[in-house]
This record gives sequence, structure tokens and C-alpha cells, in this order.
Amino acid sequence: MLKKLHLQQVGLSSHFDIEFTDRLNIFTGDNGLGKSFLLDVAWWVLTGNWVDQPAYPQSHTSEISKITSKINTKNWGIIFPEIDFDSHFNFSEQKWQGNWSKDNLSKNLVIYVRVDGGFSVFDPARQRDNAYNFNPDTLWNGLRLKGKVVCNGLIQD
Repeated sequence: MLKKLHLQQVGLSSHFDIEFTDRLNIFTGDNGLGKSFLLDVAWWVLTGNWVDQPAYPQSHTSEISKITSKINTKNWGIIFPEIDFDSHFNFSEQKWQGNWSKDNLSKNLVIYVRVDGGFSVFDPARQRDNAYNFNPDTLWNGLRLKGKVVCNGLIQD
């Protein structure tokens, strides 16, 4: 479970800190304030996958762009009850890098329902590198990855 998220020089705000509660977290606000952006970053922290485009750092600052998170791991079967993850943007490779690995990603099923009518599913039991990202079309007509059918879609099922 994601407990804390800290963004520095990422997205529209210079700093963003949030602590999540154990059961239910509700985000409200006007359009364009970053609610979906926050959920995209939380999805990436838990799964190592971006749904669409990665969050990009602010380029007009000399301060380091980073994403820091704390994840409660007590039901993962490992010794440490919480793990801190630190990521920074590597400009030469144009991607986020940090102290986490695929072994440190969520050991739980993660489902992200998006505002565009799509959803994403990360199932660590399937031992896949990528999550399944459905948009309204692939939900109805099926999803193919690398030429292989992974979901027939609601119409064919």
C-alpha cells in the first residue's frame, strides 16, 4: 500500500507532498489541478509502468527533479514493514531511474480506473513486465500485445 508520495520539480508544481490513509483517500478539486496526474504517478510507483506518457520534470530549474515514495510492505512476506523509493529523471536516457527494481514492485493486484473510460491492471502473479492498459476500444474489441491476444473484449466474450 502506498503511504507517502513526494514530488519535487515534477509536473506543474514545484513541490507536492501527500500522505495516504489506510482505507480510503478522496481527491477533489477543479479541472487541471493535477488529480489525474497524481494518480498516474502513484500507478507508476506501484507498478513501474506509465499508463501513457511518463511524468516529465520541470526543465526550467536547477533543482533536481525527483519522486520519492514510501510503501507499506507488511503483507509482502519480507522483513521490512516499509520501503522508501527514490527516483530521479535521467535526462540523457529520458526516463526515471531509482533505487527500486521489478522485485520491489507491488505484490498485490493494482487496478487503476482512468478518467478517459479506460483502466489498467497490474497483476504481479502473472510475472509480466508490463501492465495491461485498456482504453474504451480495447475493452470492447479486445487487447493485443506484440501480436498476441491477451483479452478478447466484451463483444467477443
